[in-house]
Amino acid sequence: MMYIKELYVHPVKSMRGLQVQEARFSPQGLEGDRRFSVVLARNGVALTAREKPALLGIEAVVCDDNLLLAYQGKKISVSLSARGQSQNYRIWGDQISAQDLGDAVANYLSSIVGKEVRLVETTEDSRRQSPLVNVPHNFVDLMPLLMTSDASLEALNSHLDNPISQRHFRPNIVIGGVEKAYAEDTWDQVQIGGNTFEITFGCSRCIMPEYDPETQLKDKALPVTQALRSTRQAIDKLLYFGQNAMPLTTGDVQVGDPVKILTTRNNQRLNADGKTFYTPE
Repeated sequence: MMYIKELYVHPVKSMRGLQVQEARFSPQGLEGDRRFSVVLARNGVALTAREKPALLGIEAVVCDDNLLLAYQGKKISVSLSARGQSQNYRIWGDQISAQDLGDAVANYLSSIVGKEVRLVETTEDSRRQSPLVNVPHNFVDLMPLLMTSDASLEALNSHLDNPISQRHFRPNIVIGGVEKAYAEDTWDQVQIGGNTFEITFGCSRCIMPEYDPETQLKDKALPVTQALRSTRQAIDKLLYFGQNAMPLTTGDVQVGDPVKILTTRNNQRLNADGKTFYTPE
């Protein structure tokens, strides 16, 4: 039987994710996921671990009305009750309205990443609209959720000398009990604990899975990229692992919830441009 094996919420884009036992969700994704983002002070463009992997080592947790950050023993508490005015920022070419969280946390983060940056927060009435599906969400790359499976990671690890964890791919939901690796490529709609999720398209991978989330160091030999290239490169030349997804309802999920496949898509997945990119064997 398939089930939710792991759940992750990432309060700040590109910072360390929190492994949780349960989470509230809506069409925007898991509650609190990618609610905040670091942006460049000079132009308001989101800064991610692709450019500054040190972000992966910053722990972030929301407690009451405060955001707590910690990095190598240095901590800061940011009050969420004293936000600045809303301004427009940019994530992957799209504008999103968000509020600045002040100079103290900006200076804290700037000292870590070596660039002048700000920390901003979306609010309930300032959501970015996805260019692919008309659903509001926070600072995610494309879609509200990312799903992976234990079987797929096991298959990928069979090509690596040093196995990696799901944290390398920063998913929200990890599905356990999947019989065949990359079976999620064919899923269309799934039911989790009585709630329906649409599997939209595959997640193309950048360089980030090469970075160890514990040390923020990258293997110069690029073994993860090489393994993906030999097993998961599609006709569009991109490397795919995991599936983007969108909740169709509002509800709660928790570790152990059963997962049922409602419909499939004729053994093919679509990429973000709506073209077939991969047909599993």
